[in-house]
Amino acid sequence: MPYSLKALKTFEAAARLGSFKAAAEELLITPTAVSHQIRALEDTLGLKLFERLTRATNLTHSGEVLSSRIAPAFAAIETAMQDFLDSDRVLRATMTPAFAANWLAPRQTEFNRNFPDIRLSVETGHIPLDLARNKDIGIAIRYSAERPHPNASLLVRERFSVFGTAAYLSSLKGLGDAHFAVTDWQQPTGTAPDIADWLGAAAPGCDPVKLDISRFDQEHHAISLALSGQALVFCSDVLVSNLVGNGLLHAFDERSQIEGLAYWTILNPDTYQKRPAERFRAWVSSKIQAT
Repeated sequence: MPYSLKALKTFEAAARLGSFKAAAEELLITPTAVSHQIRALEDTLGLKLFERLTRATNLTHSGEVLSSRIAPAFAAIETAMQDFLDSDRVLRATMTPAFAANWLAPRQTEFNRNFPDIRLSVETGHIPLDLARNKDIGIAIRYSAERPHPNASLLVRERFSVFGTAAYLSSLKGLGDAHFAVTDWQQPTGTAPDIADWLGAAAPGCDPVKLDISRFDQEHHAISLALSGQALVFCSDVLVSNLVGNGLLHAFDERSQIEGLAYWTILNPDTYQKRPAERFRAWVSSKIQAT
């Protein structure tokens, strides 16, 4: 049976608003056009959908049944269209907790100020999400030694060192006097840097077993201990770049850095958030390159 979607939409509006005139105003057509389209739909269905009274139009039983069936469908279409219209303003990003807490968080106010039209929603976790199954995620920032995804682009390769406040560094006579804050990796990997590797470059004769070390399961806890002036933190230069740039932490020795892993950006190829994802990636990249 042929029917007009335009006529169905007109009927839905009139049924929802309870008025041909109100439906005409919403649809930007005349009340006469509303009446003609609903009459055509009634002729197609062979059913009377409205009781036309002198001062009102009321749904018949058939009209109420049809309205109850099609109203959710039109509401779902409206929601879907709004989601796509909003896709340039909403961005869901996934990344490691360390990158979110130590790199992004200190800069997010700047991002919000520069991109007020993008609402950034950040999800963190140590286990990478499957982007093919999470199409509502626009971009992922991954941490690994090798390219983690065919669409991955290198963001930055990190360097590991130890960092402390100026006061704490000046109080040390040598590394043997220092207290160290170290993070135990949540997902151990054979390529993960270790403080023993750094000692091999900075102080070849120093025994890592004899170091005074506090261990944490999150990088920001170890960094906080260093910021309090009570330890040297062994960590990535990427994660403390904001603190170093603001003079709150300093490298123990600029020459004794060791290679870490790398951060990669992945634009989800199946997302409808491509434009905000591309803008966010460009901004992150520019900030990384500036440090």
